[in-house]
Amino acid sequence: MDKFRQRYREHCDVLMIDDIQFLSGKDGFQDEFFHTLNDMFEKKRQVVVASDQMPNEISGLEDRIRTRLQWGLIADIKICDIETRVAILRYKAERRNLRIPDEVINYIASISKTSVRELEGNLNKVKIFTELQGLPFSLEVAKKTLAGHVDQRPSLSIEEIQKLVADHFGVRVIDLKSRSRTP
Repeated sequence: MDKFRQRYREHCDVLMIDDIQFLSGKDGFQDEFFHTLNDMFEKKRQVVVASDQMPNEISGLEDRIRTRLQWGLIADIKICDIETRVAILRYKAERRNLRIPDEVINYIASISKTSVRELEGNLNKVKIFTELQGLPFSLEVAKKTLAGHVDQRPSLSIEEIQKLVADHFGVRVIDLKSRSRTP
């Protein structure tokens, strides 16, 4: 703890910690972290903390640390939309000098919804498969490579769900916005 104290209180201008939720239940470390946070705040130094949970959702985290974390700016970063996932894949492919057809990038982006790590992992799987098989990037290869992906169920639009329910119960859907009726 002495080395931790010296390193982060005396020689650190910016403290960045990822996965803060893993401090949960580690009382000795939490005590030292609390005092380090206070020291950083007093010296007007920057502290950046990342977690997959909001501070108030982390069980086993001391209240005094939780309140310090809630005192700062909290940015709840949501899952990327499809356009952002496509842009990330294009960027990753460009950095690796990979020529990947748009339909392959769109497919990978459409099934990789949980994180950028998943997105890049699926790109890596397709890349490795094409290299090992000596095949070019194609939609068929991507589908074959990622066939075991857990989230490949087709999604239904609200209109499709409404039509299915209306058909099942023998009723009509009335769209009040356009005043049109769907049989």
